[in-house]
Order: sequence, then C-alpha cells, then structure tokens
Amino acid sequence: MAAMLMYGESLREKMLKGVNDYLKLAASSYGVMSFNRIIDENGDIKASNDSYLQGINVKFDNEFEALGYKLMKEASHQMSLECGDGRGLSSILTSSMINDGMLQIDNGANPIILRDGMNKALKEALKILDKETIKIDDKTIKDVALSASGSSAIAHDIFDAIKKAGEYGTISVIKGKTNETKLIETTGLRINQGLLNTSMLDDNNEITVEDPYILLTNTKLQSINDILPILEQIRAAGRPLIIIADDFESSVKEVIDQNNQNRVFKVYLIKAPGVGDDKRIELNNIRVFTGSIIYTEHLISHLRDASIDDLGGCSEVLISKTKTTIVGCYGNKEDINEQATFLKGLIDKSTKDYEKKAYGLMLQGLMGKAIQIAVGATLDSDSIVCQYQRALNSTMSAIKDGILAGGGISLYQLKLKIKSDGDEAKGEEVLINSLKKPTITLLKNAGINTLPGEEQNSGINVLTKKNVNMIKERIVDSANLVKTALKIAVSIASSYLTSECAIIKK
Repeated sequence: MAAMLMYGESLREKMLKGVNDYLKLAASSYGVMSFNRIIDENGDIKASNDSYLQGINVKFDNEFEALGYKLMKEASHQMSLECGDGRGLSSILTSSMINDGMLQIDNGANPIILRDGMNKALKEALKILDKETIKIDDKTIKDVALSASGSSAIAHDIFDAIKKAGEYGTISVIKGKTNETKLIETTGLRINQGLLNTSMLDDNNEITVEDPYILLTNTKLQSINDILPILEQIRAAGRPLIIIADDFESSVKEVIDQNNQNRVFKVYLIKAPGVGDDKRIELNNIRVFTGSIIYTEHLISHLRDASIDDLGGCSEVLISKTKTTIVGCYGNKEDINEQATFLKGLIDKSTKDYEKKAYGLMLQGLMGKAIQIAVGATLDSDSIVCQYQRALNSTMSAIKDGILAGGGISLYQLKLKIKSDGDEAKGEEVLINSLKKPTITLLKNAGINTLPGEEQNSGINVLTKKNVNMIKERIVDSANLVKTALKIAVSIASSYLTSECAIIKK
C-alpha cells in the first residue's frame, strides 16, 4: 500500500483533533478529585481514574488525527520514562502550547521563531524553579507520598518502605497474594543497565520476571548456536531466562526477539554493567548473588554442553530501560560475604576518592536490602499497584531533587516577563499562558470556581476548598517532575508546531 501524505494547515488541523481528544482523556484524570473513565477491554468493563490508561491505543477513522493523539501519547510516555509519574501534567502543558501556538501560526507567526521564543522562556522558567526548590527531610517524605497518591494509607506504606530500605536499598511494588497490603523484606542487588529487548517492557516501561534462570558471560554473544541447547532446555522447563553479557550480536537479538514474539520462550537481554575492572567486579557481584558461573571467552564454547542446572537464579528481577534490580539471592552466603570482604579491601587500599566511592556503592549494592510493597489483592489491584508505583516514583524523585508547591501552583505563580519582540515574544507568551492550565484543570475537576491567591505558594486545598499555603499545608510536588513536564511539553509542542508535512506508511 502506498504511503499517505498530508501537509501544511490541513495536516495541523487534523492532528489538532487527536491532540484535543487526548487532552480530554488526560485532563479528566488530573488531581485527587479526578473523574473515572469507563473502559471496555475485550468485554471486561471497569471504571478507573488511573492516568496510566492514557497509554491505551485508540483507533481513529482518520490516520492524521491519530498522529496527533500519538504525539500526545509520546509526551506521556517520555514523562513516564523520566519520572514514572506526571503524565497528566505534561499532557495539559503540551496541549496548551500546541493550541496557543496554532493560533499564533494562523495569525501569521513563523513556527521556527515561535519555537525559539518558547525555548527562551523555558530556560528562564527552569532558573526560577531551581531557586524555589526546597530540599526535604524525613518529616516531608510522607507528605510527598500523600500529595502524589491522595491516600494516607499509601503514603504510610511508602514512608515505611523507604525507612526500612535505607539509603542504598531498593523498593518495588508488586501484587500481593493475600487481601492485606504488607512490606516484604528480602535481599536486592541493583545494576545500572536496563533491558535491551525493550518490546518486552509493559506500558509503564517496566517488567517483573519471576523465578528466572540467569546466564552470565563477560564476552559478546556472537552466535545463537552457542546458547541453543540452553534455550531448548528453558523452553522445556517453562521458566524465563535472563542473559547478562558484554554485548550481543544483532543476529542473536533478532532470533531472541522473534521467538519471544512467537511465545516460544521468554528471554531478556541485559548488557553487563561497568567498564574495565569495574565490570569484572560487578559481574562477580552478580555471580555470587545469583549462584551463577561467569562464562568467559575461554569457557563460552562449553555453553553448548551446559545444563540449566549450571545457571544462576533469583526470586525475581525488576527491569526497566535503564536499571535492573535482582531480588532474593540464590547464591551462597559464604561466597557473598567473601566478595564483600574483597570489596572492603579495595576500599581500604584505594587512595582515590572516586574509587572508594565506586567500590562503596558496589558493596552497598551487594549487601543492600530490597523492600517489596505487596499490594493486597482486590478487584482493582492493577489500578492500586499503579497508584503505589506513581507515588513511590514521585517520592523518590523528591528525595533526590527537592520539592515545589503542589497542585501546579509552582507553575501558576511563576513570574515570567516577555523579553523579546515579534514572533519570538509570541513564543514566550505561548509558554507563559500554559503555566496556569494545570491548576485551573485541577480546580475544575474538583468543582471549584475560585482561583488561588497571589501570595507566594498560596493555593487551594481541593479537599477543604480553602486557600492555604501549599508548602505549610504539605501539598507538594517533586521539583524534578514539574521541571521535566515543562521540558517535555516544550519539546513535543515544538515538534508539532514546526511540522509541515507528515507521511504515514502502511
């Protein structure tokens, strides 16, 4: 089938329909007083206000309207990747910039200069937000979780999990096997590498792999024939396999991807973390933690004769695009302690601060705790798990980067002045106008018709409908989340406004 082509004003008008349809979906779920959406998924009907439903694919009669919807979906997707939360915020900002930018272009503004003005205003906005960011303490952690989730029970569980995990521990959210939500403490090893075959990730860009076999090698997997006997065995066993290797030949990845898609087996590919000597140490950490063998360049040929009994394992592995957490070690305690002693020796011998820090992090990773928040099984478990995960993501981001006044107030009260002229000034105006939209949307969803006061950090508590100081009332947002949403909105809106032509291949 030939490709479809559309350009100019006709293209932008069609795409705008998809943008605004997506906005209705995103805006209705924004804030703690948001609305439900009715979802019919293959006959399974449910009501939910979960913002992660924005990832659902929607069929449009017109492909170019669908393109606008997909562009907005990309803004949400990027927000999820960066922060794990904030989809509604980024969607509202993006759609506002697109709609206002379209009006400016219809009135003769140059899209390229308009984009330059938006980026100039963005830089100024980020500078001001940096100055207003407040670092948090232990007392504020629960407040951030409460603000993100709207649930005191969720906030309490997240606070307890963070305290139990400590500075270097890991926290994950899973579906529980009982009706009660509880914290499960186990061991966890985190590595700074994510999944290569990303098609295996879910809509939240994560995947939990339960009871996997683990294969380690410090060399590049050159041929699928090297691991074919292992693949046949894991297929027969019905258990997943995680391969951590120095690298993978493209032909190996293609065969794995094809068989994963055909559900022949489930194999997850991860590049070995670290470089040089650090890579050797990190692989040894994984080896002792999982009870694995490291197949070196000299041993790789032995894989053809290997049994799955030679492989390592763990209770589960949590994988995203950028990191992996191995939970529940199957390794020998004596081997783990011996590796820990080795790392302590490296720390003592090293004379360089950056080396001491690196070895220290490896040691803490090896001996760290893993806390699982096992969410009680209910009819709405999936939605509640997502609610926990979003609140956890926001809270961890706030611990790292600080907080701002919540409810969109940090953007609503942002005092930006137009510093340019002509079309560049109009671009600055597009961004400035978008800053009030999140708070207005949140108040509308709560049935509140008044606007916040002008005092610093003054906003409306949608539960009590009173004007309050948002910081003192402990209604806060992660600073990183707010700034990231603004950056993504400018990026996606700029792409839309400067698009003159679209080609859809079928």
